[in-house]
Amino acid sequence: MLNDGGGDDLDEWPTGRLLSTAARLVEQAWEQSLRRRGLTHAGVIALHAVAHAPLSQRQMARACRVTDQTMSRTVDHLVRGGFVTRTVDPEDERRMRVEITPSGVEAYRRVIELERDDAADGDSPVAVSDPAALRRLLLEIVRSHNTPRDSGPDIRPGRRADTRHSRRADTRSGGVPSLDGM
Repeated sequence: MLNDGGGDDLDEWPTGRLLSTAARLVEQAWEQSLRRRGLTHAGVIALHAVAHAPLSQRQMARACRVTDQTMSRTVDHLVRGGFVTRTVDPEDERRMRVEITPSGVEAYRRVIELERDDAADGDSPVAVSDPAALRRLLLEIVRSHNTPRDSGPDIRPGRRADTRHSRRADTRSGGVPSLDGM
């Protein structure tokens, strides 16, 4: 428990410690919610990359800024879950083409809804009384620490992945997080 009776009163914690703890707790809740759906954070990022059109595994890796090997493992998991198919690319038989399945589209749609603060199923990992106020404060924090860097491809929901960037793009810029280590 956070307050184990050892005199460590949450009300006395510094803001940075509260923010770090809240971030870890939300991340854990998010991972549990994804796990219940047969997904991982890496899988959601990969699904986003192919949500609008099939891509080769290499294009996916570049869009998600990970190694080809990391993307291969992520795609293996998604194939086993029935979220994507992997086939030989008809234009180049040396490449594997990844395409989202109808169940992958549905799972991706549900996850995008879950990410919203007002998720209809009450399963949002961020349960606060005023999500709009929290969002404004978080945006203020992020913007105050955001410096211009090579942000790499913009594969936010509703955006098409630009796969022309190097997979070694800087992941500290607020772009797509790396899948390595997830």
